[in-house]
Amino acid sequence: MIEDEFRVFVSEMSMLLAKMDAVNISKTATEISMISKFTANLSTIHATNTMDDTAIKNQFWDEFEHFIESLDASSDLRRKVVDKQPVPVVWGFWKWLHEDLPLHHGYSDKHVELLQGPSNPSGRHVYKSRPKRINWRIYPVKEGDKVQYYTTVAPICEIDAVCSVPSIKPGMMIYESSRRILNPMLKQKEWQRGLDSSRIVSISSFLDDVDNSFSNACMIFAPDNSSIQWEDGGDGIPIRIWIDFQFLVEDQVRGSPYMTDHTTVKDLRPLSIIDGQHRVRGGMRSQRGHELNIPVILFPPKLKNRGAAKYFAEINTLAEPLNVLHELFMRHKFALSSRKEERTYAKYDGTKNTFRDRANRLAYEAAAHINLHQHTAEDPPEFGALFSLIRILEENTNENNYVIAADMWVKHAHKWFMPGGPYPPPPNRGEDREDYFKEAANFFDAFMDVCNEGWGDKKKRWLLWHELQANDGQGKRPYIQYNTSVRSLLVNYPNVVKMVRDSGFSSTVITRNRFKQALRTLGNIDWLDRRLKPYYIGTGEPPWQSLARWMKDALERGEEDPYPVSEVMSEDISSERGKGLLSPVEKGGIDFTQPVYKWPHPNEPLEVVVTRPINARRACEGQLYDLDLNSLNQKAGFKVKSYGKPDSTTFTIHHWNGIDQYPELTFVCTWGTTVDRRVSSRITLVRP
Repeated sequence: MIEDEFRVFVSEMSMLLAKMDAVNISKTATEISMISKFTANLSTIHATNTMDDTAIKNQFWDEFEHFIESLDASSDLRRKVVDKQPVPVVWGFWKWLHEDLPLHHGYSDKHVELLQGPSNPSGRHVYKSRPKRINWRIYPVKEGDKVQYYTTVAPICEIDAVCSVPSIKPGMMIYESSRRILNPMLKQKEWQRGLDSSRIVSISSFLDDVDNSFSNACMIFAPDNSSIQWEDGGDGIPIRIWIDFQFLVEDQVRGSPYMTDHTTVKDLRPLSIIDGQHRVRGGMRSQRGHELNIPVILFPPKLKNRGAAKYFAEINTLAEPLNVLHELFMRHKFALSSRKEERTYAKYDGTKNTFRDRANRLAYEAAAHINLHQHTAEDPPEFGALFSLIRILEENTNENNYVIAADMWVKHAHKWFMPGGPYPPPPNRGEDREDYFKEAANFFDAFMDVCNEGWGDKKKRWLLWHELQANDGQGKRPYIQYNTSVRSLLVNYPNVVKMVRDSGFSSTVITRNRFKQALRTLGNIDWLDRRLKPYYIGTGEPPWQSLARWMKDALERGEEDPYPVSEVMSEDISSERGKGLLSPVEKGGIDFTQPVYKWPHPNEPLEVVVTRPINARRACEGQLYDLDLNSLNQKAGFKVKSYGKPDSTTFTIHHWNGIDQYPELTFVCTWGTTVDRRVSSRITLVRP
C-alpha cells in the first residue's frame, strides 16, 4: 500500500470495528474477544506503519476475513453491520469507497491512473500520451457462409481500455425514460443495465486469489468507428481487429500532455460491452486480474446495435438475470419476441400471431405517453393525473413516489388492445395510436377530477406527482394511489369506454369532460379514510379485485350523481350499487335448475345456479356437506358448467356410488369481498 491508501485502510477498518463493537445485543463471548483482538492488531499495524500488503494480510486481514465469512446470516453483527456496508467487506473495499485513491495499473507504460468508484463505476483512465494501438487475432464463427461473430482471447486491461458500456444511468427521471420509449432515436446507444458496485468489488477480490479465473466469454460489439480497423485475410473475412487511441482527449484535470478516455459527460471508448461488464471492470481493479486473458465474442458492425442488444437480452440468464423493468425496456426498444406472452414485444404484422406483441407494445407506450401528459395553460392543473407516476426503470431512483410500475401496468392495460378491448387489432397495420393514448390520459384526468371535487376540508383525494413527493413520507397518500388499488382503474377502463360509446358519443377521442360525466357515480369516495386500508390496500389479488368489482357495480348505475359520502362509505349498507364500500355483501341467490327432481341420479347430475350479490367478487366457492359438515366435494366431482349470465355460476353435482347413504346434503356457495370473505348461500338436497 502507498501512504494514502494505508491511511484510508486504517480509517475504514477502525470505523467498521467500532460499529461491530457497538452492537451489544446477542454477541457471543468469542465474537467479543475476536473484535477486541482485531482492534488491537489494527492498532499495532498503524503504530508500526506496516504498509506491505502481505504483512497486513498475515497479521490482520486473513483472520478478519475468515471471521466475517463465518458469521451467521441472522446474527446482529451480520445484519446490522456487515450487510449494511455499501459494498462487500473484501480485500480492497476501502479503495472503492474513496475515489480519490487511483489505481496505477493499466494498459501500456503510458498509463498513469484509473479513477473508479461509486460516481463512475466504469472508471476513467489517464495516460501521459497515446498508447500504441491494440490488436486481436480473431476467428470467424459461421452459419452457412455467413459470419455471425468472431472469437478471440484478450487481457482484461486491453478490453477495459477500449470498451464502454451502453448503460442507463441511475437517477434517470421517469419523464426522461418515457421520452426514450416514444422516441427511439433518443440515447439509442444507452440500453444496458448499470454497474453494480458490490459485484465489481467482489470480482476484484475474487481475482486476487491465484486459484480463480473466468471461463465465460465477454461479449463485445464493434461499431463503425474511426478508431477501429479490420485486417482482411484475403477472402473478405477479417482475421484481425486493430483499435487505436485517437479517441483520447486532453485531460481537463491535469492538462496537456495528459489524456483521458472521458469528456465531462461521455465515455469515449469505441467498443461496447454487451455482456461481461462486471468481469471487465472488476477484473481491472485487481493487480492480478487486470492481466488475465479471458475469452471474447466479438460482433461486427453489420450486426448493429439492435442485434447486439438482442443477443444481450437472450443470453442475460447466463449471468445476473435482468430485472423485469429493464427487460421490458429492452424488449420494446429492440422489438424482441418471446414464447412468454407477457414478454413478447415484436412488431405487429397484421396476423393473430402478433396480437399480443401489439398489445404489449401499445400498453407500454401508453404508460410512457401518460407519464408525459401535461395540460395547456387553459386546462389546469398543469400536469396530468399520472404524470411521472408510472415507473419505467429501476434506474428511476429519484422518484420513489410512483403509483404503479410498468410491468404491472402492461399486465392489465394490454387487454385494452386485444380483441374485445376498446382498441382491437385493425385488419391492417395502420392505426392512430396517439388517439388511444390521449383518450386513456383523459380518463385518468377525469377520475382525478371526480376524486377531488366537493370536499369541504379542501384536501385532495388524488395527488399529482410533485404533491405525492411532498406528502408521501407523511403517510398522506390517498388509498386509490397505491400500486395495488390503482389496478382497479385499469381493469374498469374498457367498461367505461364502452359505456360512453354505447351512449352515442361519436367523437374520435373521448374527452376529459365526457369521461367525468361517466365517472361521476364514483364520486364521494373518501380515499383518505383510514378504514379503507385493511380492506383494499393489502397484498395479493383479493383486495384490489374487490375494489374493482365495487366500482364496476357502481358504474352500472349509469351516469348518475354519487350518493352522499355517508352512504358511499357506509359499513351497514349491503349490496347496493354505489353504496356501502365498507359494508359486507348480502347472500347470493341460489336455486336448482331442474324443476322436477332435487337429487343426483346416474346419468342425471343435479345443477345448482348461484347469482352473485351486488358488490361481491365474481368468483365464488361451492361446497357440498353431509349432516356432520364433512366436505364431499371430491366425491361429488364438482364442476362449473358455465357462467351463463355474467353474474351467475352453475355448479354440477354428479351421482356417485354411495350418495344414497346420505338422507340429506347441503350445498353452500360462498361469496365475499375483503370486508367479509364468508357470505354464504345454502340449499338443501333431500334424498327422495
